[in-house]
Amino acid sequence: FHDRIYELRFNHEDLKNTLDVYFREWLVQEHKEAFQVVKAYETELPEFDHDFIEYRETPEKRMKEAYVDLSNGYRLIKKVKTGVHFAVKEKDCLAIGPLKAYSNQLINYLNAIFMEDELHGDHMLFHAAGVAANGEGIVIAAPSGKGKSTTSLYLVNEGLDFVSNDRVILQ
Repeated sequence: FHDRIYELRFNHEDLKNTLDVYFREWLVQEHKEAFQVVKAYETELPEFDHDFIEYRETPEKRMKEAYVDLSNGYRLIKKVKTGVHFAVKEKDCLAIGPLKAYSNQLINYLNAIFMEDELHGDHMLFHAAGVAANGEGIVIAAPSGKGKSTTSLYLVNEGLDFVSNDRVILQ
């Protein structure tokens, strides 16, 4: 992405193939020094003996994630519905669990890593949908459940290009 190389390491060829398709326009074959290495390991549901803290965006929303901060500086994040886990510490990132079945979780994780790096510069993250046409973008911002995705999909059906249905980074 941009001028940064993200190296992805896998233990399963299906994961590589899925991400090759999704990120095809950003793949590079030459190997420069990686800005960040992300490891993705396909396994059965991992069980960690920690007291996870529940996280909800708002009290009425269902719990999507739980986390625990470990003594070695890592934050361990558990996706409640899928059982996928992420371990994060600065530039050291790991995804583990049933990643083949939930490749969207891995794709979202990789996008989140990229967004986090972008936000250290002159970029801002918005909870919004985005569409574009002729090099111009439209950002649709509203609270959850108010129709951002529906509106953006309607505009895509009318000929605009899809950018995002949930998060938009602006510079």
